[in-house]
Amino acid sequence: MKKTIKLIDILYKKIFQNKYLRDCIYKYIRPHSQPRYNDVEWLKEKLLLDKDEYGSLCINNKSASFISSLEITLFKQVFYKYQDSFPKGYPPITKWAAHYNNLPVLEHLIELGYTPDEATMDNACRVGNLEMVQFLYRKADMREIDFLNLESAVMSGNLDLVVFLMGILQTFPMQQKIRLLEKSAALLHADIFRYLNARFEYSVPVSRDTFATIRNREILELCFPAQVITTFSNTALQELCICLMKGNHIDCINYLLSCPSDTVEQEIRKSVILLSLHLGKLDLFQMFDKADVDLSFITLAQIHGCLLTTEQELCYFIEKRKVVVDSIACLHFVQDEYQNLCRYLFNLPEYLIVGKNEIVCKNTKTDISIQLIRKAITTNSILIFETIKSKGFIKPNGDIDTIVDWSEFGKSNHYIKIFEIISNMLSPTQNELLKILEKSASTQSFDNLEIFKIVYQKLSNTEINNILNLACENNRIDIIKYLLSAGCRVDGLELPFGTTSNYEIIKLLFNNGCKRITNNIKLMSCVKKGYVNNFDFYFKNIKSFGSSLNGVNLQEMLYQAISHQRLYILKYLFENFNHQFEPTTEILKQLGSCSSVAIVKYFHLNQRVLTKKPRFQISFKKAIKMGDLEIAKYLNHHCNCTFTLELFLKCVKQRHSHIMEYFKSQVDKQMILSITENQVTDYSFGNSYIFQRYLSHYKFTVMDSLSSKPSKTSLFFSTLFK
Repeated sequence: MKKTIKLIDILYKKIFQNKYLRDCIYKYIRPHSQPRYNDVEWLKEKLLLDKDEYGSLCINNKSASFISSLEITLFKQVFYKYQDSFPKGYPPITKWAAHYNNLPVLEHLIELGYTPDEATMDNACRVGNLEMVQFLYRKADMREIDFLNLESAVMSGNLDLVVFLMGILQTFPMQQKIRLLEKSAALLHADIFRYLNARFEYSVPVSRDTFATIRNREILELCFPAQVITTFSNTALQELCICLMKGNHIDCINYLLSCPSDTVEQEIRKSVILLSLHLGKLDLFQMFDKADVDLSFITLAQIHGCLLTTEQELCYFIEKRKVVVDSIACLHFVQDEYQNLCRYLFNLPEYLIVGKNEIVCKNTKTDISIQLIRKAITTNSILIFETIKSKGFIKPNGDIDTIVDWSEFGKSNHYIKIFEIISNMLSPTQNELLKILEKSASTQSFDNLEIFKIVYQKLSNTEINNILNLACENNRIDIIKYLLSAGCRVDGLELPFGTTSNYEIIKLLFNNGCKRITNNIKLMSCVKKGYVNNFDFYFKNIKSFGSSLNGVNLQEMLYQAISHQRLYILKYLFENFNHQFEPTTEILKQLGSCSSVAIVKYFHLNQRVLTKKPRFQISFKKAIKMGDLEIAKYLNHHCNCTFTLELFLKCVKQRHSHIMEYFKSQVDKQMILSITENQVTDYSFGNSYIFQRYLSHYKFTVMDSLSSKPSKTSLFFSTLFK
């Protein structure tokens, strides 16, 4: 212990500035060590002393709690050394002394002039210290005892304290009487309950809801004698039994069910018995069994949810009570902690139907061997598989994929043994083995290379190009390495430029003889997906640089790179193919609708590599049409693109209010007055209210000058600016 305290002190000097660690040390470590005198310095310098608004040290609430729990001698040493830091108001150190049931410290504080508050009396009642309560009441002149103090005393379980306070408090409203009785019943204070019941002259009715809290038979008999229970309905009795059973109050249930038989019907007993099974209350069930209650209605399927943990408990139901065994219930025992129980069920002679050698539910005649296999895989139960195998189960109908959920298999070696057992049981065909390999190569959830090796060794068909393609698509380089080490040839395989994002797979296949690429579709897919390393590998390694461009449409690659927002592909094209790209209208339109300011910025800053200067107004027009304000802002500021009347009309037509708001300073009166009546009709403006709404809402800046001879159309819109 001394070494522990010393270690804590050393550590604290390093980490005391961290508030979280500081609180953890105080809360969880230091209170469990024996206090010493040098704790005072530790408290003062590191943790428990704060500074008030004048800069002087004072004790905070946490330090008051800790110090008031000390033994009286140590408390005096701390207190007198730092007496000036203990205010007589906040924090209420007397409250904490009562909280820790520290009467000597409380007496010493009151002698020094500290005034106890209401919380001090309540804590004294809560800890059940009669001597402390009497001291506060008589010597500290705390005469105001209230109902909350009495309730705290009832919760403490000290009958003498309750009697003392009841002598002070003479009268109680009915609601307070009920509350005191229910509180004592819920806390199993039978002696207090008897005293209160007698003090109140047995005149306080206890509601039926109190059954949920009563866990003492003596209290239950006092609250609800047999003649009272006879007035309860069957539904009420059943609900009361359920409340008591969930708390495992067997004595209370036994008393309740021992009432006259005409009150507690057989159906109530039946429901209570079934609930006792589902809650795992075997002792309660045995109580009914000893009372010769009819239990013939129970089957193993009805007890599958009970918390049976030993073979002996399960044997009690099956052998002694002759419970019918069915296979549906057996599924619930296929778990790691219940494997012995499941094997016990398998070994019962009446469990398997003679002549079929597989699990069949006797009620529905549904084959559930598939469910059993899946359950055993999920719970990783080799023991269950061995038991199934020993019974000689035949393979169920259907493919192995419909029987086994491969996503349940993990990477551990434990699953390898399970797979070997399943393989021997189900004897998969060559096509099924090939499907297993494809499943392993096409999903990350079935990621067990050792199982892949076992299946591959059993496969006689060497045509595995499809498996290699699936492995490339899912970046399973471990499978590819294994197949190459096993002697698989890949010279007839096409390089997966557009299917894998793992550059190492491309290099691995290329170095092992795979150098084919028959068309540029996969290369274009590489551009769309942004596999820049694969893209670079193609131009540098597949063919010579000059012949590598045969059939490759660089313009289309540029278009697809912009369309799919592949900035690094765009950089690669500009850096390696200077002056081979023409800024066509299609490319510039795509630039305006690509939703990437980074691509637009790079295209603008590197336009020197193009065959001619691009017309960015086309991109600006497309960005306005698509409602992309960020691209429109960049093109407007850096590419000298202007917000024209045509674009204004597009914004009105497309309802791009955010763009109209940004470019409102570029819309003038002459621009609006130039709109013809035909344009009003073409753009579905309807009437001048549309313009009026936009103008008033966005507060467009308009020029004051008007045409000296306004046209008929201008007169039509002049009302907008009145």
